[in-house]
Order: sequence, then structure tokens, then C-alpha cells
Amino acid sequence: MKHFLAVISAIVIIFCLAACQEVHTSPGTLYIKPAELTDQEKKIAQLLGADTSSPIFDFCLDASVKSVQINTYELVDGKWKLISGGGGCQLSKAMGRIALEFEKIPEGLRTAIQCGNDFSASSYKSDNKLDTTGMGYGTSILSNFTELEYDKEIGLAVQMFNDAQQGIRMYGTEYFNSPEEYEKLGYDHIYAISIMFSQKSVGELTS
Repeated sequence: MKHFLAVISAIVIIFCLAACQEVHTSPGTLYIKPAELTDQEKKIAQLLGADTSSPIFDFCLDASVKSVQINTYELVDGKWKLISGGGGCQLSKAMGRIALEFEKIPEGLRTAIQCGNDFSASSYKSDNKLDTTGMGYGTSILSNFTELEYDKEIGLAVQMFNDAQQGIRMYGTEYFNSPEEYEKLGYDHIYAISIMFSQKSVGELTS
């Protein structure tokens, strides 16, 4: 956990303005995209002994943004059932970076959020370990520039578990808002991580 926080804080705080400067979009475009680490950022991460393959995303919104919410879900009967999240984090600026660290989504998730000069991190760890004996699994991560809408969740990661002998055909994160498409695969377990930005404060989200 200490390595994770040290690396992400170094990367996202020192280079906090990279997100909205590198992509040319039309005025008013709100988006999230995979971060492209500079050579300097990679060297800092290597110096701290970090795995730079952990998902890191740049986001750019507008001055009306107030909060962000990151949730994890399990697919149950064709619908997403909340595992963790449901709260939120207040945002002070319209641009920043978000980093995720996980191996198996149902077992836990660490997140770090940089926004302006503010940095916050949180972690969730489940005591109920998923029995994955004899299972294989695959993970899809948001890999494209994606436009955002306030108060609408999008998928950052989807993870699927199935009998190792049957194999896994992966569907990307673009089906997050159509979970019935994942259900059709008939896999043993399917999980997701989502993100939602809002013009509401954290208190308004949770009330």
C-alpha cells in the first residue's frame, strides 16, 4: 500500500496538468482517457519500485464538477449489485488523474485521485474471498478516449471468471451500461469497476 501511494502521488501530483493539455477537443468536451506516462514519470515509478501497468486515467471536466464516485459491482441476474462504493470524493478542480490497483476485483480495490493540488486515496478489502479454484479469469480496462456525461456511470474495468477448461471470451467495458450482454456469456462470475462524475457534492450524492 505504501508503494502504491508513493508512486501514484509522485506521478499524479508532480505532473498534474498533463491531462487536459495533451488532447485537443472541442470546447466543452468532458472526457476520461488512459494516461500516457512520460519518460520522467516512468523513471519515478521505477525508482519507487512500482508496477506502471496499473490503470491510470486522465480526466478533464468543467468548473461545475463537484464530486466523483468509484464503485465496484458483481453481476447478479443480469443487473449490477453494488459491492463497494456508493459514497464519493469531493473534487476541487476540473482536471486530474485517477489510479486503480487490484488483482481480483471481488477481493479488493485501491484508488488514488489527484485533483489540482489535492490528493486522496482509499482502499477496500473483502473478507469474503472468492473461491477461484479451477477458474481462469480475464480483465478488460477502458482503453479509449471516452466522453463523459454528469451523473452517468461508465465502466473502467470488467473482470470475468469462468471454468478454466471452457476459456473466456472477453467483452470490453463499453457494455457496462448493458449488463445483460455480459449475462449472455453464462460465466461463473463477472465484476466491474465504474466511475461517475457529478455536479452534486458528496453529501447530495449520499443523501
